[in-house]
Amino acid sequence: MAAGKSPVYVAEDDLIGLRPMVYEDCARYVAWRNDPRIRRYYIYRDTFTLEGEQRYFREKIETGEVLVYLICMKQDGGHPVGCAILNAPEEDGSREYGLFIGERTERGIGIGRRVTDLVTTYALTVLGIPRVTARVFSDNLRSMQSAQAGGLRVTGVLRDVVCTDGETKNMFTLERKLPG
Repeated sequence: MAAGKSPVYVAEDDLIGLRPMVYEDCARYVAWRNDPRIRRYYIYRDTFTLEGEQRYFREKIETGEVLVYLICMKQDGGHPVGCAILNAPEEDGSREYGLFIGERTERGIGIGRRVTDLVTTYALTVLGIPRVTARVFSDNLRSMQSAQAGGLRVTGVLRDVVCTDGETKNMFTLERKLPG
């Protein structure tokens, strides 16, 4: 974000705003995503590199195939604290959603619930996505709580999901769609 320039949010509430990721955010994203406390809650656990993330940004994010929003604290001048992601569309037009809070000082204070509600509402009503899905490891209780408080409902369980480091875990599947 350029100095002195106010962030443009695609969705916001009184505490947080969501702004599209820009190329200059790649280094911050890599640092957050490589944090072991974040990495353990993803299937893909290999180390991220700046070069790899910059390539991914150009090929997937810049093209709009994958939508990534930085979670910004409004009272702190729009300081980014994490990311919300809508993966590439599925055949039915739905997108898988995920988020992480990269700044340790902002974890566990209810931001996930707010982000989940903001992103899924934005995806369904503004972007016209018919259904937003998510997967959460069964041992990630905070994420399950924030996902459900943010409007997602549990739809099933995936058993014995193998992570890239060989660990096998169960996951809940969740979704949100417009009523009707």
